[in-house]
Amino acid sequence: MIPDIPDGVLLHMLVYKRLMRWAVGTQTARELTRRNSLTSPYLRLLCLIAVVPATLFWRHTLHLFCFVVVFAATYVWLYMSIVRFKVSA
Repeated sequence: MIPDIPDGVLLHMLVYKRLMRWAVGTQTARELTRRNSLTSPYLRLLCLIAVVPATLFWRHTLHLFCFVVVFAATYVWLYMSIVRFKVSA
């Protein structure tokens, strides 16, 4: 594995390659840039599952632990859903 080359199966790469290809579709340079910028809102929403509870419940360890479990389950579910998502080549 070379550190300079991104892994193609990371969540953000799957969102870019699979969901955004389906949503945007074309291969023009402008659309590829648009597709790249559209991955950010999806990943920011995922991060909010961890950031908002950490901000609100920072003194409650049990609550934070529960939200970590929810985040991990959501991440795994999302990852598996994208991997199984059918797109045409």
